[in-house]
Amino acid sequence: MTMALPEPLRLVVDIIQKKIEISPESDEVLAISLWDFRDKNGDLIPKGDLKQILRLLQERKFLQMIDMSCLGKPGRFSGEEIKIKIDRGKILTINNKVQANKTEGVFTWRKLKLDLLKGILQYKNNKPTEISPTQDEIKFLILLIESDQIVKYGEIADKLDLNCRASSDPQEIAKAVQYIRRNIVPILEKAGMTKSDIEDMILSKRNVGYKLIRP
Repeated sequence: MTMALPEPLRLVVDIIQKKIEISPESDEVLAISLWDFRDKNGDLIPKGDLKQILRLLQERKFLQMIDMSCLGKPGRFSGEEIKIKIDRGKILTINNKVQANKTEGVFTWRKLKLDLLKGILQYKNNKPTEISPTQDEIKFLILLIESDQIVKYGEIADKLDLNCRASSDPQEIAKAVQYIRRNIVPILEKAGMTKSDIEDMILSKRNVGYKLIRP
């Protein structure tokens, strides 16, 4: 299911999605600090706005509000958090609009465009930067763009045909993949992305793998 989200609804959904991705899969009820709900400028989302957005998501059956008592109190204090019961399947696919055209070799994520035929990577209206389609970091990026779920270290190693894939040592495989993840940063920065943009783009799940935060 997809839906186009306006601001600040998309911001709140992004925050909830990030919390879901790093939480155990067995958790149905999530506790999220009020201090986590911030806009792109780092400013706190007003309690009234947050309450309306959560009610809207509940009406659309993406979540169920369990404890919102702190939203009815004036001010904002340390330790305050909301508790929501989530439908992982639904909320993780909200506004999941990934465009990947394999026949044309064009892959996009938000305002990042990767064109394999032209051999360029472009972010927003910045000058395109040249890339090699056979480069491990580029293949890693495409793998993440094409997947809706966490891509595990082992799968990344297999798909990129890394030397470590013959190893049975999970730590060796993880280190090889993490090395690719580190190396993608300067490539994305050259295309015009900031470190903050990249942090908001690639989600790391400890000891598991990586995925892209969906638009």
